Amino acid sequence: MPLDKQRDKLLEMFEEVLESALESEDGKAEDSLPYQMLNLPDESNQWVLDPVKRKMVMAKHNTEVVQMSAPDENNKVLVRCSGGNFLLIPLEYIQDIGFN
Repeated sequence: MPLDKQRDKLLEMFEEVLESALESEDGKAEDSLPYQMLNLPDESNQWVLDPVKRKMVMAKHNTEVVQMSAPDENNKVLVRCSGGNFLLIPLEYIQDIGFN
């Protein structure tokens, strides 16, 4: 996929997230962004794409994340880690843990 298409797809995902946050009735982002856990296969760390930095970063197993987009055509979603990094990961790696 050309770089321009990747950039456009990422911008589209961010716009979708911002729209959903603004559309919540009482203005609380918690209504649309549930807490989730990054559950990697084999309970090990893995290299995944950070689309904002445009490079591979190490994702740690059992990291708390917030899903920022709907699944794309490859069933991958954009998530934000508790450390502030954005990751593009397969949807099946995310496990809902609810609000604490």
